[in-house]
Amino acid sequence: MLSIVSFQKTVAKSFVAQQKENISCRFSSSSEIVSAFSIFDPRKVSKVKDTPAMNQYGEQAIATLLSHYGVTRPAETLTGELANREATVTSDVVMEWNTYRQLLFNKPEISMIAQLQQLVSDDM
Repeated sequence: MLSIVSFQKTVAKSFVAQQKENISCRFSSSSEIVSAFSIFDPRKVSKVKDTPAMNQYGEQAIATLLSHYGVTRPAETLTGELANREATVTSDVVMEWNTYRQLLFNKPEISMIAQLQQLVSDDM
C-alpha cells in the first residue's frame, strides 16, 4: 500500500511533470499570442503607471492580438470596401484599447470583469 508521501513522490510528481510538458508543447507555438493577453492584467499596470511608457502600454500586444484575431490579410492585398472595413476594424480596436487602457490606469485595483462591466454600462 502506498503512503501519501510515497504517492506524492512517485505518482503525483510524475503526473504533474507530464502535465507541464504537455501544456508547454501545446502552447509553444502560440506563446506570443498567449503572452499578449497579459496586458489585461491590472497588476502589470502599476509597473508602468506614471512613467513615459504609460502612453504606449499594450500597443505591441494589441497589434499582436489584432494580427492573429483581426485583420488577416496584408493591407496591400485588400481593395475597395473590404480594405475600408478592415482599416475601420483596426482603428476601432486601437481606439477601444486606448479607452480601456485609461480605465486600467485609473482603477488598476478592480478586476477585469468589473472594468468590462463599467465599460459596457458607460456605453449605454
